[in-house]
Amino acid sequence: MKTQTNFKITLTTILFILYSISGNLVGQTSTNEGDLRNNESHTYKTISPENNWTSYTYSLWSGNNNLKPRQYRFHNDSVEVDGKWYFQLQWTKSQEDENWNNLELYREENGKIFVYAWGAESLLMDFNVEEGEVLSIYQPLGIWTNHYSVVSVDSIELLDGSLRKRVVLGCYDEDFGYYYWVEGIGSLNQNFYLVHCAVDIPHDPILCFYQNGEMIYSNENYDECWITTSVTDIHSQGIYIYPNPTIDFLTIEFDDAPAQEITFKVYDYTGKLIRNFNNAGYQSHYRLQVSELTAGFYYLTWEINGEPFVYHFVVGE
Repeated sequence: MKTQTNFKITLTTILFILYSISGNLVGQTSTNEGDLRNNESHTYKTISPENNWTSYTYSLWSGNNNLKPRQYRFHNDSVEVDGKWYFQLQWTKSQEDENWNNLELYREENGKIFVYAWGAESLLMDFNVEEGEVLSIYQPLGIWTNHYSVVSVDSIELLDGSLRKRVVLGCYDEDFGYYYWVEGIGSLNQNFYLVHCAVDIPHDPILCFYQNGEMIYSNENYDECWITTSVTDIHSQGIYIYPNPTIDFLTIEFDDAPAQEITFKVYDYTGKLIRNFNNAGYQSHYRLQVSELTAGFYYLTWEINGEPFVYHFVVGE
């Protein structure tokens, strides 16, 4: 048993290194919307530049004692490989880090998610499955095929009120736990990694998920997202927010008054929408009353000309 366990750990280490350096593929890029292959029969797109999320990433070298939060996104440009169009998955270490690293290429078609790695395309997920079926996923490099049992197919309601299909998968050969996939988001506890059933490694849970800058999913088991616009970034754009912490009012000042109506939204640390503040445009000074909020951590969000802003503030006692 010990020999088998050591083999699994060694194999996982090799695959982890290989997947970490993959994704640097050469292909044709395009910003033409007509070239972007949308999901035709499913309402919500999982593989889309509109999506952005943070996830705790398990370190194979240091175990659970060194879980690292990372920010993930799909690049805006699509990439053509063998006549098919993909989006490149990218990650960065923190909200302030602009050094995005390339991972694998992904595409979505009729509820199926495909990944292109090591010169070949593989099926990663199929949202068309039904409860009781077996979903077989062939892993790149020809090492093995993972077999999942479809434990259940239902739906969950997200923070924006939308209902999304949820598929719960269990490893068919070995009881290593369940994997929760939500259409339009991806896997809630395994991100887009390919190594599943071969070894019993910790999950990489999604902390928060954003679509077009709006947080629509928050993991109730964690009290942080850290996708917040830094104070430095806000100041560099002529926006000033004070005081922080506060007990009664939050003031937002703009060097250049926005020429549009602004809706400020306040979310608590779980991602639950608490308050909406609708304000007319052409103002350079806004004062939001937050005295009714209980003491704790909150997120203030707004959008100007399609650009989302998220600011973290604290309400004191």
